[in-house]
Amino acid sequence: MRAFTLVELMVSIALATAVGVLLLSVFTGSIGIWERAVGRMETQREAQAIFASAAEDLSQSGPVVSSHPWLFCEVIPASSINLGGSGPVTSESSVRLTFLTRARGEDDASQGVNALTYQIAYTDPRPGSSTPIYGLYRIPTTTRQFAGNVRASIPLDTPTPSNPSQFVAGNFLARQVIGFHAKFLIESDAGDLSTIAPEPGKAVSATDTGVWLGTTRAGRRVAGIEVQCVIVSAKSMNRLSTVATTLRDRLLMKDERPYGAFIPMPTSL
Repeated sequence: MRAFTLVELMVSIALATAVGVLLLSVFTGSIGIWERAVGRMETQREAQAIFASAAEDLSQSGPVVSSHPWLFCEVIPASSINLGGSGPVTSESSVRLTFLTRARGEDDASQGVNALTYQIAYTDPRPGSSTPIYGLYRIPTTTRQFAGNVRASIPLDTPTPSNPSQFVAGNFLARQVIGFHAKFLIESDAGDLSTIAPEPGKAVSATDTGVWLGTTRAGRRVAGIEVQCVIVSAKSMNRLSTVATTLRDRLLMKDERPYGAFIPMPTSL
């Protein structure tokens, strides 16, 4: 039996190495595809929970008392979202959306109506735990608190970095939400439709007599709201805490997933 020559042995090793590298590449690629699919399913599940809750709440919202605000939406800067310190990534600027509704919450005994706030935060909602995560919260309060604070130019008795008590598990709606936005479809007095969104220093507010952007009247009523959110997978968020700061924006651009849903508004509560 003839033995292998050195050249034949080297060729065999090279071929085996090439096949091994190819198989490893295919395996790694398959793992990446699987992880992206799992991440997409995870973020879609969170988005569906947000839109289902918002649709139920907003479909039962509207004016309650003549000339009194029933909706208030303002921009909150990214720096105020990282409650308790810097997070693994600075969240983008988002909005705090507050409105009156007959949906589930803390009912006002006199009217059967309550106020709700949707807001993201970087904190830990679990009692006794200190591992903060990004999340979207659905925070209930009473109409009396809502009206009093709006008149004082404060949208709601909302949690702050020094008073985060309302960011609790019972109010937690969805995880890994790093952006939350709202655009408003406004009907004018003439029946025309246009879109507005809150700006820094200019909140969108609505009463039974009109809709305002800051102090400028924008239309007669809110015909619909487009709720938007930006979500990343749990795996991506974990990676953000380990990569260099210069790579975080690149990772987010690759892994963040925007979602949106349009919710038509009732003509009255």
